[in-house]
Amino acid sequence: MALAALAAAACQASRSPGGDGPPSPGEKAGQPAMASASPAALPADNSRCYVCHLNFEEELVVLAHARAGVGCETCHGKSTAHCSDENNITPPDILYPRDKVNAACGKCHGKFSSEHAGVVAGSPEKKYCTDCHGQHRLAVRTQRWDKNTGKE
Repeated sequence: MALAALAAAACQASRSPGGDGPPSPGEKAGQPAMASASPAALPADNSRCYVCHLNFEEELVVLAHARAGVGCETCHGKSTAHCSDENNITPPDILYPRDKVNAACGKCHGKFSSEHAGVVAGSPEKKYCTDCHGQHRLAVRTQRWDKNTGKE
């Protein structure tokens, strides 16, 4: 079974009908929990991405998703051209502009807890999932792409 299918199965299998699974270690009750790996899911292998993006290998949000079988490719696509580009001029297949982060997270995490609902629903605070749950950004960039178009 393809990695994306395994990740989707792990995501859906561990969520209750209400959309939230049980809290994972370190998460508060009532928060949308990261889907725990189902017996059918294997931890995601992100080693292909870590060749260049070693900084993400220890990022907590990446580790939690990988344990649940949700790897880089699940969100960013296979990105074969990006991975093969030693000159770093080809963007990943899928990028997320800041204003699309919450919607992207919501695809798997579904219903947000009441604690988060007001913040992610477009409140004046303008908070995004990555404000609190891992930066998931490169500290140093040699290339910047428009995350909507993938162009320089």
